[in-house]
Amino acid sequence: MDQATPEFTIELAEHLPAMRAFAAGLSGSRVEGDELVQEASLRALTHHDKYMPGTNMRAWLLTIIRNCFYSQHRRQRRFVDRPDDSLDPAVEPDQEWRIRHGELLAALDELPSYHREALLLVVVHDLSYEEAALALDCSIGTIKSRVFRARTMLADALDTERPRLRQTRSSAEHAAL
Repeated sequence: MDQATPEFTIELAEHLPAMRAFAAGLSGSRVEGDELVQEASLRALTHHDKYMPGTNMRAWLLTIIRNCFYSQHRRQRRFVDRPDDSLDPAVEPDQEWRIRHGELLAALDELPSYHREALLLVVVHDLSYEEAALALDCSIGTIKSRVFRARTMLADALDTERPRLRQTRSSAEHAAL
């Protein structure tokens, strides 16, 4: 087995912040996210020969993280049922932004994983729809649909006012037409 080139490892290191953020978003924990990044980095270095130079390394690495996450979930379900690790704070935060942030994170956790992944890749990690489609191995239309639905579900969960896509007419307006 040959070693990864210095260019490969430098480019891998450049994507570590995005990898950490994506992994933390998937797992819901920075610690578990860091473990995912470590495992994904090891896999990337071990299988560096499978990466085609000139293609999107970030999408490739995020795909590895996603696969590691699902592999860990399958193993955990098979062996251990973990109790809920969430701790309720003794004192509720009084800043509105902190409360809203907590609500957002809780709403993100409630999204189906395929919607959450698409939203994180496109909105948080600023991947194009094409790059996200490559990372998640689906069509661009599917990514667009998942991101739209995830945004809608988040807005509904957070009960925010948002512009409606279509203006609905009242029955009186319909009758006038």
